[in-house]
Amino acid sequence: MAGNADFSKNNVKERLLDAGEVLFSEKGFDGASTRGLTLEAGCNVAAVNYHFGGKYELYREVVRRRVRQMRDARIERLRTVVAERGDDLALEDVLMTFATAFIEPLVNESQGRRFMRIIGWEMIEGRLPKQELYDEMIKPVVTQMTELFLRLFPGMSERAIFLCIASIIGQLLHTVHVYEAFKEEGVERFGSVEMNSRVEHIVKFSAAGIRACAGE
Repeated sequence: MAGNADFSKNNVKERLLDAGEVLFSEKGFDGASTRGLTLEAGCNVAAVNYHFGGKYELYREVVRRRVRQMRDARIERLRTVVAERGDDLALEDVLMTFATAFIEPLVNESQGRRFMRIIGWEMIEGRLPKQELYDEMIKPVVTQMTELFLRLFPGMSERAIFLCIASIIGQLLHTVHVYEAFKEEGVERFGSVEMNSRVEHIVKFSAAGIRACAGE
C-alpha cells in the first residue's frame, strides 16, 4: 500500500479520488485493482461502485479533477497578468505567465507529478476519449491564449497562433520530462541547468519565433 491518501478526511469520495491519483500514477489503470484502491482509501470495495459506478469512472474523475484544477489556474494567471499590465501587456508577459503556470505544478507539487505519470500511462493504455481530454484540458487554455495573441498581433492567423501555442506546449512538456528524468543524476547539460533558466530560454526563443510568424 502506497500510504499517501489523506486519512484525516471524512469524505469517502475524496479519499477514493486521492487514492486513485496515487495508485493510477504508480500502476496505471490496469495495474491498480479495486481492492487496492479501497485499501488505500480506507473504505470497503462497494464504495467504488456507490460513489463512481466502477473503477473506470473513478479513474476518469481522478483525471478530470486535476485537469480542471490546472486548467483553471492557468487561465486565472493569464487573466491576472492582463489586468495588471493593461495596455503595456507584452508578448513576453503572456509567455512567461503561461510557462510558469504550466511548469510549476508539474515539477513543484506531488499532485502535478502524479498527474504527469497518469497521463503517461494514458498515452499507453488509452482509456479516456481523446476529445474529452482536449475539450476539458487543452481547448479552454488555447482559446484564452489565442485571444491574447490576437490582441498583440491582430493580423496573425488563428492557424499560425495554434501552431505557435502547440510549439510552446511541446517545449514545456519536453522540458518537464527531461528535467525529471535527469535531475537526480545531475547529468551534464540535461540535469545541471535549473528550471528557471530553461523557462526563460523557452520564453525568449518562442517570442522571437512568434514575432517572425506574425511578420514583425
